[in-house]
Amino acid sequence: MSRDIIYVIIIFLLSVSLVLVIILTQNEKKDHIHESECSKPKGEYAVDPGNITTDILSTCGTDNKSSCTFRVTSLKEATDVCNRNPDKCYRFMYDTNRNVITFIGNSTNLTSKIGTDIFTRQT
Repeated sequence: MSRDIIYVIIIFLLSVSLVLVIILTQNEKKDHIHESECSKPKGEYAVDPGNITTDILSTCGTDNKSSCTFRVTSLKEATDVCNRNPDKCYRFMYDTNRNVITFIGNSTNLTSKIGTDIFTRQT
C-alpha cells in the first residue's frame, strides 16, 4: 500500500472516532437541565402539603425563648404573620384544622400528617 492510502485511512478513522465521541458526549448531556431552567413554584410561598416537622423555632416572645406559634383565621393571615417576621420566618407549618401556624427551621425530616402543610418563602 502506498503512504497516501495509509494516511487517508488514518484520517478517516480519526474523523469517525471524533464524530462518535461528540455524539456520545452530547447524548449524555441531553438529560441534564441547568438550575436556571428549573421550574419554580409560582407565588410567594411554595407548599409541601400534608407534612409536619419537629424542627420548631423557639426564638419568639419577649424573652426570645418561646415557641413561634400563632393562632390565625386564614392562610392569608398566616402569610401576613410570617411576612411581618422576616428575620424569624423563612418556613412555617400551617395546621388548617386548628388555624395555627408555627415557624420552623430548615430540617428536611418531615412526617406525613393530613391537614398540616409546610410553606417555604420563595425569595
